[in-house]
Amino acid sequence: MKSIYFYVYFLIFFSKIFLSYEQESTPLTAEDILKVEKFSSYILSPDGKYIIVAVKQWNRESGKSYSHLRYKTIEEEELKILTPKVEGQSDTSPIFSKSFPNTLFFLRSNKDLKSSIFYVEFPPSSKKDDEVTPKQLTNYELEIFDFKIKSDTIAFSTDVYFQCKDMKCSHDLIEKEKDQNYQVYNKLMMFHWDHWLVEGKGTHVFVQKIEKKEQEIVLKDDPRDVTQGMEINCPPMFTDSSNYELSNDGNMIAFSGHLRNKEEAWRTGFKTYYQNLLTMTKPICITEHTTARTQCPMFSIDDTKIAYLAMKTPELESEILHFEIYNILTNKLTVIPNEEELAIEGYRWINDKEILFNADSYQAIQLFTLNLKNNTVDKYPVKNINMSYSVPFFGFNNQYVYLARINAYDTPEKLVLFKYNQETKQIEEENEIIDLNKEFFSTKFISKAEMFCFKGGYDDTVYGYFFKPINFDESKKYPVAVLIHGGPEGSWTHAWGTSWNPQMYTSHGYAVIMINPHGSVGFGDKFENDVRNNWGGVPYEDIMLGVSFILDKYSYLDRTRMCAAGGSYGGYMINWIEGHNDKNEKLNKDWTFNCLANHDGIFSHISMFYGTEEIWFPKEEYCSKENIGCNPWEGPEIRKGFETYSAERYVKNWKTPMIIIHGGIDYRVPLTEGLSAFTALQLNNIPSEFLFLHQENHWVLKAENQIVWFDEVLKFFDKYTLSSEYEIPEEAEIYKRFNKKYKY
Repeated sequence: MKSIYFYVYFLIFFSKIFLSYEQESTPLTAEDILKVEKFSSYILSPDGKYIIVAVKQWNRESGKSYSHLRYKTIEEEELKILTPKVEGQSDTSPIFSKSFPNTLFFLRSNKDLKSSIFYVEFPPSSKKDDEVTPKQLTNYELEIFDFKIKSDTIAFSTDVYFQCKDMKCSHDLIEKEKDQNYQVYNKLMMFHWDHWLVEGKGTHVFVQKIEKKEQEIVLKDDPRDVTQGMEINCPPMFTDSSNYELSNDGNMIAFSGHLRNKEEAWRTGFKTYYQNLLTMTKPICITEHTTARTQCPMFSIDDTKIAYLAMKTPELESEILHFEIYNILTNKLTVIPNEEELAIEGYRWINDKEILFNADSYQAIQLFTLNLKNNTVDKYPVKNINMSYSVPFFGFNNQYVYLARINAYDTPEKLVLFKYNQETKQIEEENEIIDLNKEFFSTKFISKAEMFCFKGGYDDTVYGYFFKPINFDESKKYPVAVLIHGGPEGSWTHAWGTSWNPQMYTSHGYAVIMINPHGSVGFGDKFENDVRNNWGGVPYEDIMLGVSFILDKYSYLDRTRMCAAGGSYGGYMINWIEGHNDKNEKLNKDWTFNCLANHDGIFSHISMFYGTEEIWFPKEEYCSKENIGCNPWEGPEIRKGFETYSAERYVKNWKTPMIIIHGGIDYRVPLTEGLSAFTALQLNNIPSEFLFLHQENHWVLKAENQIVWFDEVLKFFDKYTLSSEYEIPEEAEIYKRFNKKYKY
């Protein structure tokens, strides 16, 4: 009998070992996320039968990327190649037009070709992929940034000189820029984001008719600048083609633009216009009633109305948006208050009475419908309520079959197809239709996101995320990484990404805590606005209280081994924490951080005011809510608002090791902010490092540099959190690269 028990025990014991061996996942690295295929754009065919995707991938060996088009029917599993993979070439932005059935338009660029519009037969009649040859539609002297097609009209944006009346003039002046080594300015703004601007130059939208001649689609007449003579950026800088739209018949255009005048650097009010393209009369401004920002115009299905998104407060760039509907026939404007205080991101007309939109709502981007008959909002009954949804595409011949991108912190992006029953207002089906990297990620460790809430500052409910580390064993103790988002009017939203992906830390053995403090979007208007003139106040309390809440909840977290990282506003908060890294009974804080990582963070509110390019930012963030747009020299109380929460004031308290990362062409938070913080650390003999990425702006865009970023930050964290109880997972290839030299 004993031998039988021993045999059973033997089987159970070794079966557990075998199963755990089989099920164990390997750590996820930054290189893993960067090298997999991604959707750069996608669309549903007009009949709702085909899906076309632009797939982007980075090659680690060559350091180059490509983007090409693939397609499939909704029933098929396999994606077929529509345009070939060519390193350094980008095929993106697939678009259909009713006037050209069986034709797909897209944007192509490579080292030998200015970005131009191409087209291809669709679906391909050829059975062999390599026999599909795209044809070039445009070959302008200027580079196309983005484009739209409706009916027989194309619209596109490009850089021009305001004084010019044709493309050749702008092209010639742009060529002359290359030989000029100086620029004289007589007004702001002089630079933006990562490049210096040129006086008298900006982005305009052009339109042109196209037609079919025999077997070719050709351009008709000459391209026309719809904003000819206007000193305006359309689309506004740092926006895209969502800020201009053609009517469905191709005979009108609506657009939002930012005037390039002397107040450009501190006025945020984009104006919205529409124009009749048949008469080419002067564009009509439909937003003269407000000086607040308006954006993203879109025609109704019957082309009688224009919807757009608007803010209610002048001089703000971050605020909850609401819909406004302009009736072209009656010249009547309807303002629809956002009573639900949803953080609207994008939208589409479903029909002439309904708009489908997505909004950040309590840590996930969900879908909603706006009924224009009674201005009511309903939540869309999607299946994955904890995932983030893009605004769906639908075929214009089949408006109730939708295609959307979904993703979450624990779910890499995929496409889903769902059918919507207009009568029952219910989704009848929702199926995953394309998952480019399902097999690859199935072998990788991905920590499940745990959403939580707690009582934060002002006794408000504050939300956050928690992630367990790889190879989790509740009997062990784990170091903690706290991540702090930027904005400050941003949020940790349930969405997959490359930068600030918590899985990079969990795969490295850290438990991760992410808090959405006051100022975060998706929790109502008041909650978002509570950060203004209060940067280091209640948001700091929220983060400390949230971390303490999780530390008390999970005994396996080691409060003696903790580091924090943040970028932009999150980088500022790191600087603020550096001056306040002590135990605090009021905040239930019996712990301190061992190390800190500051990416492009603000050091001094005063120097930021005078050094950043978008001056509206400090004017809206450091001034009181009642005095938005103030200047620091306008009185002691106003200056106090700038200085109270300036991290520079507390350098005397700095003592915690910090790594600073800053981009060399970051003009949003100037390089001097990072250098100033590093100087403070060095002069106080605090262990510190400075990672200088001289080709990067406020973000880290080059794939190689993103890998370097995670390598250096995690190495710095390990230096101050490792103990004999904790070992780096051996499988993680990332750690074998620590001694490798990189080209920046």
